[in-house]
Amino acid sequence: MRRSGWIAWGCLLTCCAAGCGAGAPAGRAAREDLSFPTSDGVAIHATLYRPAAANPPAVILLHRVGADRQSWAAVAERLCAEGYMALAIELRGHGLSRNAGDDGTLSFRNFSDEDWQRALLDAAAAKEALVRAGADPNNLAIAGESIGANLALRYAMQDPAMQAVAAISPGLDYHGVKTEDAVVALRERPVLLMAAEGDAYAAQSAAALKAASEGYCEWRSYPGATHGTDLFAASQQAMEQFVEWFSPIIGPRRAASSHPDPALTSP
Repeated sequence: MRRSGWIAWGCLLTCCAAGCGAGAPAGRAAREDLSFPTSDGVAIHATLYRPAAANPPAVILLHRVGADRQSWAAVAERLCAEGYMALAIELRGHGLSRNAGDDGTLSFRNFSDEDWQRALLDAAAAKEALVRAGADPNNLAIAGESIGANLALRYAMQDPAMQAVAAISPGLDYHGVKTEDAVVALRERPVLLMAAEGDAYAAQSAAALKAASEGYCEWRSYPGATHGTDLFAASQQAMEQFVEWFSPIIGPRRAASSHPDPALTSP
């Protein structure tokens, strides 16, 4: 993968002494707080979940409107325990990611549709941070919840380094971030869609995206009305299926093929 030029002031890293989860080797895996710049000067804050293995596959995690990186903490720890590096970021205008340099302080509450489109730059900066942290640049994926799902689909459309996309409670259009053309454009790259049956807009959107897809696209629905990563708190099965889905695509024990075997990922 070609690495784009890294902004000179680079990456501020603070290590936190914490394990990645139940399956991680004690004292070797770690969580690390990161701060890194986007190309338009926003300081993005994130938590990196680093497994013990060198050059691991990695997943970028994007949250919903009004949330922060903690919404992905349990999932990131589970991924880390399975040998993935995970990076849960705080999108611009959320959490600590509010510094826009000379432009002052950002808040998602004041965002226009154009501001949400610029959040794609946050995902791009996260990809660079992952590679700098030692992730395998040939085995990267991205996942998001709610508007983060929409951003994940659109970012993967523009960055072929993303080998797979998981969209939790996606919408056809959240704040101007649209997805139907993205899922069509992805074609050869696997897409996972997940939503609760009672989360009407997300479930209807996921079904429409599945119908529009021209490639490998899997749509899983679950009982209840939870939204985004709340789905994983409500359903351990959903959590396990989410983590396992990456295995044949980018996982440490993936098959030789770059595409998943549907038999391995069917409901």
